[in-house]
Amino acid sequence: MQLFKYKGSVLASLPHPTFYQGSDQFVEGSMVRPKPSDGTTPSPPTINMWLYFWHMQPRNPNTIFHYPDTGLYDVHPGLNRFIGRGIKYPQGEWLDAIIISAGEPYTAQRPGIRIDKLIDQKDYHWQGKDIYKLENRDVYNWTVLEHSPERSFWFENVPAWVSSVLGKYRAELVLASGRTVRLNPTGKRVVQSRVVDHGGFVPAVRHLFTEIEPIVQRSLKKRPHLLDDSEFEIMLPPT
Repeated sequence: MQLFKYKGSVLASLPHPTFYQGSDQFVEGSMVRPKPSDGTTPSPPTINMWLYFWHMQPRNPNTIFHYPDTGLYDVHPGLNRFIGRGIKYPQGEWLDAIIISAGEPYTAQRPGIRIDKLIDQKDYHWQGKDIYKLENRDVYNWTVLEHSPERSFWFENVPAWVSSVLGKYRAELVLASGRTVRLNPTGKRVVQSRVVDHGGFVPAVRHLFTEIEPIVQRSLKKRPHLLDDSEFEIMLPPT
């Protein structure tokens, strides 16, 4: 399949004028990863990554796949940085992006997406829409590995960062269902936000993160090594 790669940017905003991934319902549904079928321990809730990216500016670009035949966009990898920055900025924040158009050149004019220039095109075997499939390794190398490489399993280290910045505090998000999601669950002092009090999931998360921001900022000031993001993102030279 012909794949066209563009340099551009995307607006991290919730909701998003084009991406369904910016909807309140989708963001809530993406918070908890499903249990692995092999019985291993599930990954920690992605809300930890949202808090991380609320405080840490992403360095490398998001990867956006566009499928002209359906008009759909896949915000991945980079969904959690998109959500984290969108939660922080109600009016949105523009993030660097690599946009891949599958099958034909990108010609759409959609709000929240900017195309700067075509930087490459390749004819690759493209098996489905899972970039992490072994069959899609060439596409992965050409997109993610070339422009936005990640540390292996970096997301499993984020809860330790969250515990370090929250210290004795525990942040709790009470969902509309009554279920409680906790950040730094061993913390003794509770800061809580309830979805029913804020008219939606994203506003409730935004309120929670705003409430704990002074706590995190004090920790980052006292322990500046926590600002070192090289454990999570592999820095690339500017292009």
